[in-house]
Amino acid sequence: MLPPDAAHAEADTLPPSHPITPAHERIQLENRYIQALNDAMDLRDGAKLRKLAAQYRAQGFKDVDKLGEGYELVANCLEHRGEASRAAAQAFFDRERGSNLRRHLHRHCLE
Repeated sequence: MLPPDAAHAEADTLPPSHPITPAHERIQLENRYIQALNDAMDLRDGAKLRKLAAQYRAQGFKDVDKLGEGYELVANCLEHRGEASRAAAQAFFDRERGSNLRRHLHRHCLE
């Protein structure tokens, strides 16, 4: 076992156990966008939701769950309730079976 001073000196020379990489920073940025989108949706602020959805899309995230499209649809339902926004939400709901936005679309558009 190393003496306390030697152990401390050795720890200072080791790399961090979990370095923050550009990939980690990208994930953190996407998570911040998703949180801001969820906050706008909870506040029923369609204009802000639409703006954030456009910014989210502009970032070019992989978006395998089609979050940009789903949040835009919720914004449409909040701002322009009617048959057109409902039909678009229903189409997304039926097509994107794995999206975690389905429950939000159901609540804001289909109920």
